[in-house]
Amino acid sequence: MLVVLSDVKLPDGHGVELLPRFRALAPLAEVVLLTAFGTIPMG
Repeated sequence: MLVVLSDVKLPDGHGVELLPRFRALAPLAEVVLLTAFGTIPMG
């Protein structure tokens, strides 16, 4: 089993934007996005 852990707020982008890349590289991987920030703008 492969698990990918990623922060949502990254220095050069947004972790959610990486989901298609994660899925393309490892379609069966479980992806967990997390952050220490209370709120993050999604726009």
